[in-house]
Amino acid sequence: MAPGSDGLSEMGTGGHRKQASLLNGDAMGRWEDTFICLSSRPEVTLAFFKLLIPRGQELPKESRVPALRSTPGGQSQAFSPPLGTFPPSLPLSLYLLPSLLSSIPPNSGTTKIRILASRICQVLKWERLDLEMEMTGRFQEFMVKFSKTYNSQEEMIYRFKVFAQNMETSRILQDTELGTAQYGITPFSDLTESEFAKNICTPALRPGPFGPTEPRRSFATAPRFCDWRKKALSPVKNQGECCSCWAFAAVSNIEALWKIHRNVNCSLSVQELVDCTYPSRGGCEGGYVWDALHYVFNKSGLSSSRLYPYVEKDQRCQKHKGRKLTKIDGYSVLPRDERYIANFVATQGPVTALMNIKILKHYKTGIIQRSEGSCDPNWLDHVVLIVGFGEGKIRRGTWSGSYWIIQNSWGKKWGEQGYFRMERDSNTCGIAQYVTTAILKDLGGKKPAVCPR
Repeated sequence: MAPGSDGLSEMGTGGHRKQASLLNGDAMGRWEDTFICLSSRPEVTLAFFKLLIPRGQELPKESRVPALRSTPGGQSQAFSPPLGTFPPSLPLSLYLLPSLLSSIPPNSGTTKIRILASRICQVLKWERLDLEMEMTGRFQEFMVKFSKTYNSQEEMIYRFKVFAQNMETSRILQDTELGTAQYGITPFSDLTESEFAKNICTPALRPGPFGPTEPRRSFATAPRFCDWRKKALSPVKNQGECCSCWAFAAVSNIEALWKIHRNVNCSLSVQELVDCTYPSRGGCEGGYVWDALHYVFNKSGLSSSRLYPYVEKDQRCQKHKGRKLTKIDGYSVLPRDERYIANFVATQGPVTALMNIKILKHYKTGIIQRSEGSCDPNWLDHVVLIVGFGEGKIRRGTWSGSYWIIQNSWGKKWGEQGYFRMERDSNTCGIAQYVTTAILKDLGGKKPAVCPR
């Protein structure tokens, strides 16, 4: 049979071509089996499509760039995903076949080819359905785990699209991760980047902090392990939809120091810092730890969280609230030296740190290690609390090194029960740029605190 009539050249898995007739079911069966195996290889799919298109005719323009289209899902309570919401990394065959079928002229003598293409399309529709069912299952798991509800089917469909895009971002982060960190479903997986930045981040750092620089102290060599979670820390808190990470970090810093240096357990008011540190604009628009500590120093302490509870929004500063004398003796910005910072943490207690929030949105567990290009150390828009450090396997393979243990303010359902770990001694995501702490002196010349190991 001559090429160009009802026959075509078959591309084998090794790249060799051999003649195949479409006049018998065996040949069609072989082609269908080939596409079941190779539908995930766009280069093979594209080569096959070129053979199907009549000679001299180009592939349709719409088949070159996969377009994401949206159609409403079902109206039942169970979530039904809209078609075409998946990222372009899926097999090109899922997008090209509809264009292929419409591009073959009905009177071109290609009836057998059209039948074959229809069969292939059916196979790939099942493949696409499997992918949609998998993503739907993950979205339903996400909704249950984090108690997510939406006001309408339209909003649910929109959030599903955002979720699918975030899963693609997580995949890219996983592929470029240098450490042992894992990325995937988190409480923020249905938020766009702009929504996440608006509700969670603090504004990127203005030039230079307001606060004294810590004079270098003489320390003995830092231990290999230090973990204040075992002795001095209050429970992990949740800032909610208010950019108050700076206030939570400052309060957790003061609470830990009072436990370590005075053996006093206290639960202080984050809301007082949110309302009173920036009375002209409110603290839910973001803030800085040194401003919070300056406020506490001037006011000789903070109210308790019971008398001035957190409400997750700005309100007028309530100066009438009772004040407990949890004063501090000052505050300092530490040198940008991670060994010095480790010594300070081991002997004095937890410290606050500014960092780039970019990768935390998708973080699940493990030790983060990023290239500078994937997490800019000069773009600092989140505040956390360094509570310890350790050593262990921090890369894929057998390489071991040191890492920070860090408390976040996103609740216990995020990360490692509200904490995360990050490579130490490389200024990962800018973690060593602006490390700030309250100063609380020991009473009666007591010996320096000892960090649990």
